[in-house]
Amino acid sequence: MNKRTWCLVTLFACAALLAAACVPGTTAPNTPAVVPSVAPPTDTAAPPPTTLPTTVPPTAAPPTAAATTALPPTTVPSAVPSATAAPATATPGSTATAVAGAIPRLAPGQAITLTTIDMLDASNGWGIGGLGNVGDHVLRTADGGHTWQDVTPPAQSAPDPSQAQPNQATAYFADANLAWVIYGNFTTAAPASATVWHTTDGGQTWSGSLPIDLSSVPGVEFFQPSDLQVLPNGKSGWFIAHLGAGMNHDYFTVFKTDDGNKWSFIIDPTQGGPQSCRKTGMHFINAQTGLLTGDCQGVAPGFFYMRSDNAGAAWQSVALSAPASQPDIFTRQDAGCGTYSLHFFDAQNANVSLSCLVLSTNVISTTNFVYSTADGGQTWTSKPSPARSLTFLNPQVGWALGTDDPGSQAPHPLSQTQDGGHTWTVVKQLAWTGQLDFIDAQKGWAVAVADQAISLVKTTDGGHTWQDVNPKMAP
Repeated sequence: MNKRTWCLVTLFACAALLAAACVPGTTAPNTPAVVPSVAPPTDTAAPPPTTLPTTVPPTAAPPTAAATTALPPTTVPSAVPSATAAPATATPGSTATAVAGAIPRLAPGQAITLTTIDMLDASNGWGIGGLGNVGDHVLRTADGGHTWQDVTPPAQSAPDPSQAQPNQATAYFADANLAWVIYGNFTTAAPASATVWHTTDGGQTWSGSLPIDLSSVPGVEFFQPSDLQVLPNGKSGWFIAHLGAGMNHDYFTVFKTDDGNKWSFIIDPTQGGPQSCRKTGMHFINAQTGLLTGDCQGVAPGFFYMRSDNAGAAWQSVALSAPASQPDIFTRQDAGCGTYSLHFFDAQNANVSLSCLVLSTNVISTTNFVYSTADGGQTWTSKPSPARSLTFLNPQVGWALGTDDPGSQAPHPLSQTQDGGHTWTVVKQLAWTGQLDFIDAQKGWAVAVADQAISLVKTTDGGHTWQDVNPKMAP
């Protein structure tokens, strides 16, 4: 489903923590200790943000984190899908203009923190980030991530100083020109309405949807969108809205549009069905068929994985065969499984990560698998996986970043497969975890996180070596 099918820290995971009900999942990995830094960057045009190491010796002692040139990042927005959608007709709506109180533009030369990256090729890409305390900016790069232009929708409001967290962006970047963005916040009461912003010119101008009436949605405590997706026709779209949390429940609804302009909720969050357990992702194969991933964190045996064949209005559990190596993993009472990192390469071929929490006596461990389909999700086959967090370039080539075991600390193994997950090879031991974003088998980027430090790094050899990028605003 999504390329940044990793997100460093999911928006809802924090809400769940606030409710003391849900355990962080795929986009909120265990935070490792900070370890020694990489060699000093060569770019001195602007003070660099806090940088992270790319490797760590097993005996290295963790030093104190140094974060003096960039403020701590906000909670990372939901995974941004990679897509090659065909150009769509501009969504109806009024072109946005600057308004009083809008989020301030970032200054030229300012060092920034990227929390999400979606590169289209070696030079061009989108990002989300900024300074960490003034709300998420939408950004564009044309030089491989070194410098960025601020293309944030101008009507996005600046944060209230009393807010615990600034507003956070959820985006769908279809190609170099087409993108959709919506903002939300899990730390404050839900606003009366929300807007989905749409650009057809790479963020130079934006149009807003009709206001989404949130007062009509029952049971709303906060409003935090995730998993925004629009089909290539530019009309059919969906996003999850997390609305409340408690007792291992992720109260949510799905908003849907049929014309790209009017969005309406189609699930009652006060009813049963998929309201239990945290949702980790959603992807629609076509206008009717969608898949919903989630994790109950061992509260119940089995796994969370659901399918809709009526455009998201109703969801039913997907049947998966247990892995051959652990045929009882879905029925044993001391284990529970969740699904993550769903990615469709086309209408037929996809991978999804399945991670099982095993609650044995005095020991909590995880075991991971990658499930693959070649018939649009009708049937799935499984293979062992070295980690829960997976990033696949195509059905054969992918990477796994091992950070999922309880109490996991650096070094974290980065593994690669070139045969669809049948075999994996460790290519690097990393001192960080984070979102991986590859454009081919050699070139990729990562939003690297260790403790409170965050950096943008890149590789040109498939992950064997990594270099700091030190992003800043373009002149």
